[in-house]
Amino acid sequence: SDTFLETSVGASVEVVRLSERIRAFLVKDFLSQRECDKIKEHARKALTPSEVVSYGKVPGSGRRMSETAWVTCDNDEILMKIDARARALVLPPGLSKSAASEDMQVVRYSPGGEFSVHYDSTAAVPRYVTVLYYLNTPFHSANDRVITQKSAKSGSEVEETTNLTKTTAQDMDTEMAVNGGTWFPWARADEEAVNLGVDDLVTKVASNNMKPGRDGVTVTPRQGDALVFYNFREDGMLDSLSLHAGLPCLAEKWIANHWFRLPLQKSNLRAVENREDSAVDDGVTVGGTDDSVSWRWQIV
Repeated sequence: SDTFLETSVGASVEVVRLSERIRAFLVKDFLSQRECDKIKEHARKALTPSEVVSYGKVPGSGRRMSETAWVTCDNDEILMKIDARARALVLPPGLSKSAASEDMQVVRYSPGGEFSVHYDSTAAVPRYVTVLYYLNTPFHSANDRVITQKSAKSGSEVEETTNLTKTTAQDMDTEMAVNGGTWFPWARADEEAVNLGVDDLVTKVASNNMKPGRDGVTVTPRQGDALVFYNFREDGMLDSLSLHAGLPCLAEKWIANHWFRLPLQKSNLRAVENREDSAVDDGVTVGGTDDSVSWRWQIV
């Protein structure tokens, strides 16, 4: 259902909850076209091939075909305002100013680009919440493809819409996959799946036992929208159902990942095993799984 929220900086936004299993929300029209263009402008000259990662020994996981640039919000008034709005929207009361945010990770996918199933947070990098900004709308239907190319006269980039053949469109599993959507395969998980380990969850998706459009929830990119999802459950453990993928796209796609971490310092943190008899101190906790070992970060 749709909900209208007003952030502490005075902006009213429409928020749609996408799943009852994971804390994932679509925030409509969070960015203006000018703000989307500003993020891309900062990133263009710094794009380099994205690092290739994999999840353990699971074949097909972590496959990545894109370019990445890191953009700081500190030196640009427009980006600083985006950062402030995001903090007010997604962080717990009292932590919107003190929580650390990473530089924006701006990602450009060329036609055919994708990022297969992965998690945003790990034991080494405990990202509390992901705010994913859609910086362009790749195209409007399975048969339309927007191609960005340089104008011969001005040298500036222009967009042209061409028609794909039906054969090309039918090669993709669903129209959402063609659109380069963000897929959460376990967003509608049953009780049995909730109890599966991370290895099993990843393997079932990577081995093609699950399909976008049929399983889970897929969010189709639309310029200005923001996808918000929390990488940890309310008990402080990594939400293993937050597994997601950037589906293949037939047109150029731009996104930006904006990650926030709770204000925890190594000097006052310790990792504890997640046992029933483990004492849990008061305070904010974030946590997850590293291989087969359960862990939780907590203030001590």
